[in-house]
Amino acid sequence: MIQAQSINIYKEETLNKKEKHLTELLQLSHVRDQLQELLVAFARKEGAQVALEFTQRGSDGLDALEAALLIGGAFHRPAFIALESLADTGDTRALTILRSAMDKRALYPGSFDPVNSGHLNIMFRAGKIFDEVIVGIGENPSKRPYFSTGEKIDLIEAEVAEIPGSFQVRAYSGLTSRFAEELNVNTLIRGVRGITDANEEQQLAGVLKEQSTGHQLETIFIPTELDLTFTSSTNARVISALRGGDASYYVPPRVHRALADKAYNQYLCKKWSEVFGDSTEAKSAFLTVCTRLSAPGRNYHTLEHLFEMFSVRDELITEDPKIASIEPDIIGAAIFYHDSIYDPKASSGANEDQSAEQARLTLRLLDWSAEKIERVVDLILMTKDHQLKDINDLGAALFLDLDLSIFGAGTKRYQQYWQQIRDEYSFVDEVTFNNRRPGIMEKFLARDPIYRTPLMKQRFEAKARENLKSEIEELRAHTNIV
Repeated sequence: MIQAQSINIYKEETLNKKEKHLTELLQLSHVRDQLQELLVAFARKEGAQVALEFTQRGSDGLDALEAALLIGGAFHRPAFIALESLADTGDTRALTILRSAMDKRALYPGSFDPVNSGHLNIMFRAGKIFDEVIVGIGENPSKRPYFSTGEKIDLIEAEVAEIPGSFQVRAYSGLTSRFAEELNVNTLIRGVRGITDANEEQQLAGVLKEQSTGHQLETIFIPTELDLTFTSSTNARVISALRGGDASYYVPPRVHRALADKAYNQYLCKKWSEVFGDSTEAKSAFLTVCTRLSAPGRNYHTLEHLFEMFSVRDELITEDPKIASIEPDIIGAAIFYHDSIYDPKASSGANEDQSAEQARLTLRLLDWSAEKIERVVDLILMTKDHQLKDINDLGAALFLDLDLSIFGAGTKRYQQYWQQIRDEYSFVDEVTFNNRRPGIMEKFLARDPIYRTPLMKQRFEAKARENLKSEIEELRAHTNIV
């Protein structure tokens, strides 16, 4: 009780100080004149522009902006934008005004499913104003989130670790106002992307204030920067769920990778069931494969690679349904296991040997016949040199072509692949990599054709040759070999 009384006394003293300071500011004629000017500007929908002009008026302009910030309401948004803009230039008084007008701690609540670039921009800017920002992840039992609470916490903590300021990430259920009261936080942060957002957030702020019985709770609105106006977690989820969907505009790289992995997992889980069924043993084996292909250090030889191989196969089947009957289980198993063991530092052929053995052991546990197991093993071992033992082996030709389908990808995706390979070999110095890589790619370019199956050749041959030549030329330009 004593602690609660002390907290309430502190809140009252803080509010009284702010009210007293506002009263002092409003007694200054230049403050009253400029606030009147701002009101007139609102009628012309030029409030933000005029507030920014105040930052050029020295101390008098800052007095007016400080008063506007303390008054709040319609004055808050333009005053906040103007002061933040000035604080970013290093103006210490503007930063002091922002800090003194706010409480020392603030709660930024949301579902963050997942955290997007707009959210992180709000966190970055809030971190400059508040001594501590608590990012509250609201849990709603009636909704099924895309990411688990633990996954959200991990993603946000990783992102805010790279942002200046003090951040704490917490999950909560129930009313946001109750959570704020538990934390003894009096300020909520809300991001707004436009007029519609502002209206909705203003109504929500009123509801939250009504819910905060006996607890002083105010909401400040931080407008989203213009180039992030259309960021949306929903859009990021929808786009990433599409095959080849690029949601990088909406989310930072780490989150984009997590979204991609989530989409790949869902798609590949379905493919796995088609090949191996849904037994407990099969599900356990699938988790093992996913874990291996999601291991740190992998950049290209990941779930994305499997996803792309299956996706190309699906597209081929759409054009020629007969492809669906070419050893579907065998090829499916080979796709899942051909890179199950991958170490770029391993000796030549070692990864393929170990991946083949991993497939053999797992398929035995799943009661596959010895004949089918050895066929899968043979296909995996063929990826050592991507050469057919029998030119009439349609299954092997299709599998090996799918493994090389990345060569015929669009220019942007091929460049990403190229960088992913370089990242996997980051332990190799630039000169050595640039010397050796062209020779490897020239071997594929020398094949005629690169692809053995007619439809793959028709669809990918020309683009693959273009991509390989482009990579080789680029590498040659940065090597000491003329």
